[in-house]
Amino acid sequence: MKANTADCVALSYEVKMIYVLLHHLTELPTTQPLPEWDAVYRNAILESHLIHSRVLIEFFCEGSDRSDDIVLSDFMESTWTPSGSELERLKSLVPEIHKRMAHLTLRRRTEFRWPSVAITGDLMTLTSQFLDRVREESPGLDTGLSHAEQARDFFFADYGDEYLLSISKHPNEL
Repeated sequence: MKANTADCVALSYEVKMIYVLLHHLTELPTTQPLPEWDAVYRNAILESHLIHSRVLIEFFCEGSDRSDDIVLSDFMESTWTPSGSELERLKSLVPEIHKRMAHLTLRRRTEFRWPSVAITGDLMTLTSQFLDRVREESPGLDTGLSHAEQARDFFFADYGDEYLLSISKHPNEL
C-alpha cells in the first residue's frame, strides 16, 4: 500500500464533486427550450459531473497506466476489485464520455440522455465497497476518506430511492 492522507483527500474530493454537481443538476429546470445561456450553464455543470465521474470510473477500473496516477491498488494491501453490475454499467459509458466530452466528434450531433442519478449511484455503490475494504485493510486511512463517506451518505439520503428505481428499470445498462 502506498496511499497516504493526501491521496485520500484527493479521492474524497472526486466523490464530493459528483454529489455536489448532481445536486446542482437536479435543482436546475429541465424544461426546454432553456434560454441559450442557461443551457450553457447547465451543460457546464453536466460536463463537470461527467469528467469527475470519468476520473472515478478509471480509478475503480484501474484504467490508468500512468505512473503518477492514484489508483485503487495504492489503497490495498491485497488484490481487490469492486464487484457487481455497477462496474460494467459504468465501463459501458466511458466511450460516450470520451466521444462527447473529450473530443469534437460527429457523435455530438445526436442527443444523448446522461443518467446522472444512476451514474452517481453506481459510483457511490462502488465507493461503499471501497470504503468497507479500506476500513478492513488500512484503518489508518479512514480519516482522509471521511468526506467521501459523508458524500456517499448524503447521496443515498437524497437520491437513494430515485437511484434504485432507475436501476430497477434497466438493471444492465445506464
